[in-house]
Amino acid sequence: PGQGPSVRLLHVDGADVTITDLALDGDRAHQTPDEHRAGIFAMHAPRLALRRVDARNFTGDGFYIYDGSDDFTIDDVEATGNGRNGITLGGLTSGGSIYGSRFVGNGAQQIDSEPGRGWTVDGVLITGCTIDGAGVSGDYVLTMSGSGAASRSRGWTVIGNVIIGATLAVWLDGSLIAGNTGVNPTAKPCYVVNRRSVGVTIAGNTCTMPPRAGPVAAIVEISGTSAANMPEVALLGNELASATATYGVRVHGAAVVYLDGNTLAGPGVATAGGAGVYLRTTVIGAPMRIAVVSRTAIVGW
Repeated sequence: PGQGPSVRLLHVDGADVTITDLALDGDRAHQTPDEHRAGIFAMHAPRLALRRVDARNFTGDGFYIYDGSDDFTIDDVEATGNGRNGITLGGLTSGGSIYGSRFVGNGAQQIDSEPGRGWTVDGVLITGCTIDGAGVSGDYVLTMSGSGAASRSRGWTVIGNVIIGATLAVWLDGSLIAGNTGVNPTAKPCYVVNRRSVGVTIAGNTCTMPPRAGPVAAIVEISGTSAANMPEVALLGNELASATATYGVRVHGAAVVYLDGNTLAGPGVATAGGAGVYLRTTVIGAPMRIAVVSRTAIVGW
């Protein structure tokens, strides 16, 4: 109890480190608030392997992977009850895989990317995981981000996970979100693609938004903010439903969007201005270049 700020239970700084079969407990109830206390903090740690490690009850993150910790492997880990994120992937990290792990009930994001300083986080695979805010956090459960229009992360593959909550992609290129299932009880869209994000494909996912009090804007939000920050996205073969959302797929300020083979099920109640698919050019001097809507069932809007 009573540890100082930025204390980490394990700090890894070196190549080819393997940590297995541990439970790490941050004793959060007996610490002052500090988002920089983590279970494992890895820096300059290429080929780090974490297997069957639990990190719980830290005032910061369960795991923090950062700065040159390339080609990491995370397998069958769990992060629960931490004050900030379950796991954070920091800048200057390239290549890494997260398999069969559980990030549940952490205070902010369950899996977060934080490039910072014009850096990126590239080549991340997330598969077979459970990613769930569990009512503790209404924030995005998964973020995939670069740090600006000129420093976009790339090459993420998020496939075959259970995602309970909302997912954000911003300044992200050449990435695939596919075959994930789940429910999104928050007011945020199931999937948000924002700003300059090129070649993002969202395919074969299912997401249901149950009834909730208050406004819910959309199941999927694809949005740009300026001529230099317009996304290019394909939404293919998804099954998406909401009991309260005003829009199924809302697209505004995008450069290119393909919507093909999706099912969009709405609340069955008319809402002023609402639509199953909403396409609008909103960036002055930068019209939408391509918009395709095909083979899509749009019901209840």
